[in-house]
Amino acid sequence: MGEGERVRIDSIPALVLEPEGEARGEPRGVALWLTGLTGSKEVTLPVLRRLAAAGYVAVSIDAWRHGERADSEMPALAADALGGFRDRMWTIIGRTVLDAGEAVEWALRERTVPPRVLAGGTSMGGDVSIALAGIDPRIERVAAIGSTPDWSRPGMRHLDDGPVIDQGRTSPLSALLRETLDPSLHLSRFTSRESPVAMRLDVGERDTHVPIAPAFAFAAAVPGIEVVSHAGVDHRGIGAEPIVDAAVDWLLAG
Repeated sequence: MGEGERVRIDSIPALVLEPEGEARGEPRGVALWLTGLTGSKEVTLPVLRRLAAAGYVAVSIDAWRHGERADSEMPALAADALGGFRDRMWTIIGRTVLDAGEAVEWALRERTVPPRVLAGGTSMGGDVSIALAGIDPRIERVAAIGSTPDWSRPGMRHLDDGPVIDQGRTSPLSALLRETLDPSLHLSRFTSRESPVAMRLDVGERDTHVPIAPAFAFAAAVPGIEVVSHAGVDHRGIGAEPIVDAAVDWLLAG
């Protein structure tokens, strides 16, 4: 399977793989997969290949300020985002949710596919996918790994499990994006859907960077959500290949 086609969706850099095998002539739908903070769309290629092999138009995009639209080196971006989390990180997540929605709309419009959408990703990419499912009822299944439905991440610590991070202040834009898109603030978008979204949230038992309590609270409030907790795993370990493979297996099983 190839390296995919790099396209621009308005100003959004995207990577697209067409369905393979028997599904080439009759695609099953669109599948979106996104990476975490500092990642690029190219990092998702192994998962995109699996999604395309299963019959989906597989799509990834560069998150806001990432990849082809990066405005700094990735270590500097991570430091900037975590150093002003409620301003910079919420803006990155929120703008990427909107861009991911544009990518899904483009794929459904430009490719002859049924209006069936799967979404998922790791860390921030999963945050985006969960939020997108709250505003796009065509999304039927979401697999999010090391992610959260609550952008406030109460008690969030650095990756090295240091002190609790001072998340700083919001900006008018970041506050608007969170108030509009954060799933934990809009549970009714999920509970009142005509067709409930199925969701698998893989979390690390020892993850203090993306605290796991909000995932369990979300699952308790919204039908159809399964939380899979991995014993002894922290945020660095939650993206391990076997965990990702199992989540993608689940995503494609519906």
